[in-house]
Amino acid sequence: MDAEVIVIGGGLAGLIAAAKAARAGCRVILLESASEFGGRARTRPINGFHFNQGAHALYRAGPLERGLAELGIHVSGIKPPLKSARVLHQGRLHAAPFDLLSLLGTGVFDAADKLDAMGAMAKLTGSGFGARAGETAQALFARMARRPKVRDLLAALMRLSTYGNAPDLADGAAVLAQMRLALDPGVLYLDHGWAQMVDALIKTAQGAGAHLHPNRAVAQITRGDVFSVAMADGTSLKAPSLILAVGPHVVRQIAGELPKLEAIGESAMPVMAACFDIGLARPAEGGVNFVLGIDQPLYFSVHSVAAGLAPPGGSLVQILRYLAPGEMPSKAQLESEFEGLMDLAQPGWRPLEQARQSLFMMLVANDLPRAASGGLAGRARVELTACPGLFVAGDWVGQEAWLSDAAAASAGAAAQKAMAYVRGLGP
Repeated sequence: MDAEVIVIGGGLAGLIAAAKAARAGCRVILLESASEFGGRARTRPINGFHFNQGAHALYRAGPLERGLAELGIHVSGIKPPLKSARVLHQGRLHAAPFDLLSLLGTGVFDAADKLDAMGAMAKLTGSGFGARAGETAQALFARMARRPKVRDLLAALMRLSTYGNAPDLADGAAVLAQMRLALDPGVLYLDHGWAQMVDALIKTAQGAGAHLHPNRAVAQITRGDVFSVAMADGTSLKAPSLILAVGPHVVRQIAGELPKLEAIGESAMPVMAACFDIGLARPAEGGVNFVLGIDQPLYFSVHSVAAGLAPPGGSLVQILRYLAPGEMPSKAQLESEFEGLMDLAQPGWRPLEQARQSLFMMLVANDLPRAASGGLAGRARVELTACPGLFVAGDWVGQEAWLSDAAAASAGAAAQKAMAYVRGLGP
């Protein structure tokens, strides 16, 4: 036997699963098809700037932060300041109505909107208001606010906290919980990007005895008395338990011949975004640090205000367009839109540009929790009972949390279940 547990996939979920299984005493091998670990949590240094794969934020007190703490990993970062935040509406910037004082002073709402927004925010922050079973986020927002512009603000806050841009499909209960998590305790922007987290996980997993192998693409999984993992290079490994920490399409590709796995995750709806990141020699004079689109699905944030992501004196700006399901704008359209937002938020930025990164169709999450499929409860389960010893993990798995928090929660559960399965096979 080559290992007790083989983890396939070296992103956040795979690294967490490998670290936790190894620390529990299992002999672990992790296989990653790419040349480096981290998946969508990788950070790319360019000219002294640290570019994440799009705008990343760590949700405080969420499953990822808790899972890292359990492994003895504590990342450094700062909660972004939003006191001077703006919202974008009809091409103009206004004070963001994120608290009572700014709500009263903003020009984006009239008096009736402001009164309605106060009630909506009270429902959002209070514990006495909840979503109904099977209710979409759009229906939820209609109960929270009467005024269309206030509903648009709620939809913008949904995009900000979930990255999803389908309020007519998203599960209201899951959206409301995520929006509340984003408001309190909030998020952190991480110093030097998410590479610090990835590096710490690699070190922790290897320190616990896990063997991590890049450039090892898996071609197929079969099962006899134990699992056999065939690699694209013709080699193979065997183990009694596997954790598949990859997307649903990869699971179907490599494990589709195993019992009842040919359709796993087939109904998953990917969450996509277009990203545009700019490194500036210095902040533009008269610029703002945060903009959220109300009538357009846009996000703008100077992440280097809170985190160490730029060289001394420099500024790192991250912009997103939250893409609706099936939406595929052209690169030219996106570049024009992003540069126009830069002109509004950082006037005079063009001579200051020193680096940029464009990711026009970036996968944010493998599945949007939808009301029609049961929300979080409708996602794939960690334990695949039709195939004992096989477990899945990722942002599309488990009944807890969104995004990287879902990946961390399912990875921790998969490691625990794999360990219990292996131990149950012993004499």
